[in-house]
Amino acid sequence: MRAGCVVALVIVLAASAVEAAPIPPMLADPAGRDADLATLARALESRLVAAHLRALGLTPEAIQAQLTRLDDGELRRMVQALPEVEVGGQSELTGEQKAGVVLLIIVALAALAGIIILSMSGSPF
Repeated sequence: MRAGCVVALVIVLAASAVEAAPIPPMLADPAGRDADLATLARALESRLVAAHLRALGLTPEAIQAQLTRLDDGELRRMVQALPEVEVGGQSELTGEQKAGVVLLIIVALAALAGIIILSMSGSPF
């Protein structure tokens, strides 16, 4: 029995020290890069974004030069982040945020129900 516990402990400790190997980079897709650059260019052309970038002292040429220096991974991450970074903030709650709101409402209703039950039973708080 004791030997079994020791073996189980060794297996658990050995498994927790394992590290994952890095994933090799994807092969470059020139068409995908061009599409990503076009998507970012459209986002940067919006009036509010363009005005803010001009206020920061950035010219369209400097912005385009910086975009062309990005590697494919950085460019892809920027494009994937665009829906989350809309003008004026996030347009919709994420799943975790929705779950948090629902949980908050349930807790508040449970507390309110508890207070009502206690007050109807006549016991002091």
